Amino acid sequence: MAYMAQPSFLVAPDSSGPQFYSVRPFTRNPLNQPTGPAEHSDRLLCLDLLGSTSTKHLAAVEILTREVAMAESGTGPGVTGYHHFAPTVSDVEASAEWYARVFGMTRVPVAFPHHGGEQGGYAVVLTDPRSGIVLGLHHHDANPSQAFDERRTGLDHMAFAVASRADLDAWAQWLDSQGVENSGVVDTNDPVPYSVVVLRDPDHIQLELFYMAG
Repeated sequence: MAYMAQPSFLVAPDSSGPQFYSVRPFTRNPLNQPTGPAEHSDRLLCLDLLGSTSTKHLAAVEILTREVAMAESGTGPGVTGYHHFAPTVSDVEASAEWYARVFGMTRVPVAFPHHGGEQGGYAVVLTDPRSGIVLGLHHHDANPSQAFDERRTGLDHMAFAVASRADLDAWAQWLDSQGVENSGVVDTNDPVPYSVVVLRDPDHIQLELFYMAG
C-alpha cells in the first residue's frame, strides 16, 4: 500500500472497495512512516482513498481542509500544485484531436459537465501519461466561436515545462513535422535566463514549451 504524505494528514489508497472514503487515525514510527491505528496523541488523520461519490467525498474533503487549516494556523489551506488546464474552445472535437496528435495526450472516454452550466456546456478531458498533465477542453453552446485574444481579460498563455534545453530543439522539430507553426527555440536573458518555444492551438490560444535552468 502506498502512502502520500501531507502537512497534517495522510492519504492512503486502499483496495478494500470502490467509491468510498473512510477516515481513521494513524501514528508515525521513527522513520516518519505510518505504522497503523494510533491509541495515543501522536496521530495523523488518515484518509483511505477509494474513489469519490457525492456525500462521502465532500465530507472527507471538508475534514482534510479543516485539519490543514488547523495545522497551519494563521494561513489558508495549502495546495500541492496545478491540477488541470481548462480552456474554452470553439470546436471541442477538433481541439481534442489536435492536442492528442501534437502532445500525445490520451482522451478520457466520458464527457464532464461544466460546473454551473451543466445544461449548456461540457468538457472533453485529455491526459498526458508521461507528465500527468490534465487538460479539459470546454464546449459551451453559447460560444460565439471568436478566436482567442490574450489582450482580453482572462488567460494569456499556458506554459509546459521541459527537462532540458535540448528538449526544446526536439519539440521545434516535432512541431515542424506536424505542420504546427512555432517560434523555434528562443533563448533570452530578459529579465532572467530561459528558453522557450511558442506555438498556438487551433483557437489561437498561446502555448509555450519552457525551459529554465535550475
